[in-house]
Amino acid sequence: MSNLGFHCHELAHFEKVILSNGLQRGEFYNFFPENMVDLSRRIERHNLAASIHAPLVRIPWYPSPPTLSFLCDVDEEKRHLSLAMVEETMRTAEGFGSEYVVVHFPVTPTTGVNGLGYAQLKAIAWDSAHHLAEYSQRHRVPIHMEGFGPSPFLTVDFLNEVARNFPCLHYCFDTGHMHIASQRDGFDLYDFARQLAPNIGSVHVWNNRGIQDYMSFGHIPV
Repeated sequence: MSNLGFHCHELAHFEKVILSNGLQRGEFYNFFPENMVDLSRRIERHNLAASIHAPLVRIPWYPSPPTLSFLCDVDEEKRHLSLAMVEETMRTAEGFGSEYVVVHFPVTPTTGVNGLGYAQLKAIAWDSAHHLAEYSQRHRVPIHMEGFGPSPFLTVDFLNEVARNFPCLHYCFDTGHMHIASQRDGFDLYDFARQLAPNIGSVHVWNNRGIQDYMSFGHIPV
């Protein structure tokens, strides 16, 4: 079962969500700095495979929730804030022994796009992808992009283009978010997955019937 794991964001969940389910993998996220030594020891003791959902360690200067991503924002200052968070996570990941790091990208801009057209917005997103690839190569840890929210770049063509140009970037196919996206944007979920399959590096699995389930119940386990 080494390919099956569970999301874990605090030590109190470690036993409940990973070990008690007989799993041999965890995806770790947003731990207090003082818990990191204990977390590493537990992973080593139980011989677990590990991945990271950025950020691994709580960062006091980053906005809440920490999964918020500005990588497609027009505001350069905001983009650099997200890039700094990812770079810090990648530095930690190298010593942590993570197989890969999941980063929310492409994403919805958090502020207006100031009348910019598709080509200009794509240049912004592409620049962020270039930075992600640089961090991945520098720290020798692959990055798995996880699309989140409405975005003109949550398409097979854009994601495959990124993966072709930056082989260290793969896609994290989140079944719940992609199901919501398929309903919102009118694409066939299974055809999307089929076309993207060569560049899918990992999968997040959870349930919903649509956006209302997500708004009401969050991530519904399967």
